[in-house]
Amino acid sequence: MSESKDIDPQDQAALMVDAPGGAEAFAGAESDDLHHGLVGVEKESISVPLVLAIVVVTVVIVTGLVITGFTLTKMTSQETLANSSSASEYPELRDVEAAAAAALTQYGVVDAEAGVFQIPIDQAIDLMVNEAYANQEAGNYTNELVLQAKDN
Repeated sequence: MSESKDIDPQDQAALMVDAPGGAEAFAGAESDDLHHGLVGVEKESISVPLVLAIVVVTVVIVTGLVITGFTLTKMTSQETLANSSSASEYPELRDVEAAAAAALTQYGVVDAEAGVFQIPIDQAIDLMVNEAYANQEAGNYTNELVLQAKDN
């Protein structure tokens, strides 16, 4: 057996085939070498847990990439839709909404001689609630609300 290690593998195969009982002798010598660990060929076994781990990791990564792609696409399409819808609004509508927002959130003078002024609606609500609470405490509470209309 040790003589076969010094011979070139191609020459060894040729000798085994040409020798009497060539294939059987070669197979027998090879099986003896496998038991003693002298053959220079690595075992061809597959690590199933390693392959499964690689498959699972690959599936998780691909799934994450697909979900990220769909999310980014959805966000981009929503942003584009919002931009296009705001660009296609009627300019008159924007002017009316801006005037309404200004009337509800800014201070102003309605009639200085009569002493009528405009205050933000949040502050007006607070004043009305405080006034109603004070009137209730005094016993002269009424559920009628007096509003003044602004004439333009």
